[in-house]
Amino acid sequence: MNALFLSSEKRLTNLIPDIDSLTKKLKNAKKKKDTDSPVYQLVDGISFQNSVAHQKTDIFRDQVEYNERIKKLLAKTRAKDATREDLIVEIDKIVGTQINVDDEETGVLIDVMLSYRALSAFEKMISFIESLPAHVKKTVMVQEQLGFALNRVGEKEEAIAVLEAVLEKNGPSSETYGILGRVYKDKYDKALKD
Repeated sequence: MNALFLSSEKRLTNLIPDIDSLTKKLKNAKKKKDTDSPVYQLVDGISFQNSVAHQKTDIFRDQVEYNERIKKLLAKTRAKDATREDLIVEIDKIVGTQINVDDEETGVLIDVMLSYRALSAFEKMISFIESLPAHVKKTVMVQEQLGFALNRVGEKEEAIAVLEAVLEKNGPSSETYGILGRVYKDKYDKALKD
């Protein structure tokens, strides 16, 4: 605790406002976390008591089962014999009713992103990427996919900027260069056609 919440006698100064303020700070810190630590995911939300080992395994087991259910639901949806538009609506429904982007496991979020990509729903893909927590959105893979999607919707300059930032921050990568090359090729083809 810092002095903002404690009196000189080490007591909370204004119990309810201090608790509310601390709660907001903790929620904000969670949203801005920069790493995707498996330890963080394992203990996230657990109140540490004597039964912590039992609670931890139960929560972890529930989370694994939930994630597997969502992954199977996404796979089943992608495999359906339906129109592209209907499949996109179903993915949207899963995102809207089954997933809390701020608290979801990274693997599920990536699966949703790639589900949109598989359906060539690039506008939806970009929107979904923009909604991701910072620790997921900033990963090389997600930024590469953002560049890919931006190119597909005709935002070539923005795609180039995203991919060049990935290269600047992380160094050379055949995957990033491959996507960037595709953007320049598409840009050249459009210029030639015009």
